[in-house]
This record gives sequence, structure tokens and C-alpha cells, in this order.
Amino acid sequence: MYESNERRDVDEREVERTRSGVSPALIALIVVAIVAIVFVVQNGEKRQVNILFWDVTTWVWLVIAASMVIGALLAKLVGILWRHRRRAS
Repeated sequence: MYESNERRDVDEREVERTRSGVSPALIALIVVAIVAIVFVVQNGEKRQVNILFWDVTTWVWLVIAASMVIGALLAKLVGILWRHRRRAS
């Protein structure tokens, strides 16, 4: 019985030691948020954008962010289709 209590104390200290400090995911999130804020501030002016046959006046940061999201979605779609095609053959 003494050994199990001693082991529990060691395990709790191990958990406390490994959970102390700020997580790397939180640090990455903060860095990405700061970069996003700087990006919006630097690209805050409005410009006319020609998209196919539409003429739109919008913020530069919005056009770039939308392009990045569309690119990420297309990359995900291509990956899904590629895996589906490889499984089918």
C-alpha cells in the first residue's frame, strides 16, 4: 500500500512538471494573431479589384485572405480526390 501511494505522488509531480509553463500551441496562436493584426493594418486601404466580369472595391487584406482560404480549400479538395482515386484503383 505504501508503494502505490508513493508512486501516485511521483506521478502527480511528473504531471505538474510537464504541464507547467505556456503551451507551444498557445505561443503559435499568439504569434499568428499578431501577424494577422499587422497584416490587416498594413493592407487597410481599399482598392478596385476586377474578378472575372465583376468590378469590386474592397480592402486589400480581404482579397488576400479570401485568396488564401480558397487556395487552402482547393488544396484540401485535391488531396481528398487524390486519395479517393488511389483507393479506387
